[in-house]
Parts: sequence; C-alpha cells; structure tokens
Amino acid sequence: TTLRSMPHPFTIHTTEGWEEVRAKAEKYDWAMESKKRYVQDAERWGVPLRPLYAANSDGIPYLCATTHEHGLMNNAIAWQLTRKTEFAHKVKQFLLMISDYQTGFPLTRKASNQASVQEGHFFQHLAQAYDLIMDANILNAQEKAQIEHTFRLYIDQYLRYKSTGGANWAVSQLTGVFFCALVMQDFNLVDEVLYAPSCLLDKFRTYTMPDGWWYECTVSYNLWVASEYIQIGLALNPFGYSLLTEKFPVDYNLKSGPMSVKTAVIFIMDTVFVFAVLSTSLMSLSK
Repeated sequence: TTLRSMPHPFTIHTTEGWEEVRAKAEKYDWAMESKKRYVQDAERWGVPLRPLYAANSDGIPYLCATTHEHGLMNNAIAWQLTRKTEFAHKVKQFLLMISDYQTGFPLTRKASNQASVQEGHFFQHLAQAYDLIMDANILNAQEKAQIEHTFRLYIDQYLRYKSTGGANWAVSQLTGVFFCALVMQDFNLVDEVLYAPSCLLDKFRTYTMPDGWWYECTVSYNLWVASEYIQIGLALNPFGYSLLTEKFPVDYNLKSGPMSVKTAVIFIMDTVFVFAVLSTSLMSLSK
C-alpha cells in the first residue's frame, strides 16, 4: 500500500498520450479515418444482457460471447477519442454486468464462452477498458469495488492455480492477471505475476528459443505472445519499469531435442502463408 497512485489512464496511453492521439485525429487524414472507424464500430455495438442461463459446449456457464471484447474496447477508445460520455457509459454497463455480485463472474467464475486462453485476453480487455473510462468520472466507489472484486477473483483463479507450462495459453492467462492487478495498482500482485517462478518473465526466458522465436514455432503464436509482452512493457513504462529495454538471462532446456518434422512443416507452412499475404498486400499498394 502506498500514499500515491498513478492517475488513469495508463494501460495503453497516459493522459498526455491520448491528448497527442486526439490532436493527430484533427490534423492527419489517416488518423481522422481511424477515429471515424472506431466511433462507427462503437456505435454499432449493443451492450449484451446477462442471459438467464448460457453454457458452452463443455456445459460450463458463461456470461457472454468472447467477441464482445471488441465492442467493449471500441467504446472505451471512442470515449478517449471523442470525450463523449455515451461511450464510457456503455463500457460501465458492460463491466457492471460482468461483475455483478449475484449473477456475474462471482457466480459463474467464467466470463466468456471460450477456453482459458480467450478468457485471458477477455480480462485483459476488461481491465484496459476500466482504465480507459476512469477519467470520465462515472463510476462511484461501490461500483469500482464491485468491478475490482471480480478482477481479484480472476487473479486468484489464474495466479494461484497457474499453468506451469509455457504455451501461449499460460501467457494469455497471466497477461489477464497482470492487467487486472495493474489497473488496481496492486504492485504486490504486479511483481508476483511478473517475477514469481513460472510467471511471465520466467516463461519469457524459458520458452524463447536461441533465434528469438517463441517455442511453439508458428508465426501466429510468435506474434501473439510478442504482442502480449510488448503491451505489458508499454503499460509499465509510466511506473518506471524498463522491461522493453531490459536484458534477461536465458533459461534453455538442454533436454529438449531437435524440432520434430511435423512441427517444422507446420512452421514452414505458416511462414509461407504470412509472406504470401504480405507480398499480395505490398503488390496491391504499389498499383
């Protein structure tokens, strides 16, 4: 516990950073167009109601489809871009539905309809959206306590019973934990999810291969995991952490054998596909 706290927002940009973004949206055509798309997408999204009962294919009750995270973030960002509180109120309504003491996550212990990897980035976006609307001043103390109670339940669920493996699933789960802890500025939890054994930095050191690739060996997993760590590093910058420039000792598993033929084929096919897409895109731009 400290006597000081960082003013919101800070998980994507600080207040000064969002001021720069808004200025660009007034000055540059590409930024104006991007702002327009965010606002249009935000306006199209309707906040879902809590279903009386919904269960996924495994029979596990959930609160909403994972895809609602896109509408949530579009509205949180639209609030920052336009300063129109109608967008922030939609975010508030969604967060209170998810965190309702009687019918929300405290009851189901599951928010989205998919697996724990999707639940991880779902909670990452819940936390980021919460951070983004805090400067709208539309949440009272009781509502903040309700939302943060759900964040702490998620943290307990995935930090106390974390996966010891290094798959992108584990990174996603812990990234959700990290952002929930960070928006509450609980640095005991932030440091635990960063530095404790089998947590984020341990997985980064252990499962990054000598050539810099993530051990699951596909372009999609490599970029996905890299994006999570980059977002973590950027969110920590305002607090004086320097993860984006820090060097970490490697922790290679010497018992690991060479890449299997099956894995190598998947890696090559994924790489060829991405380069084909990039080549097509570059050709279309040059016309």
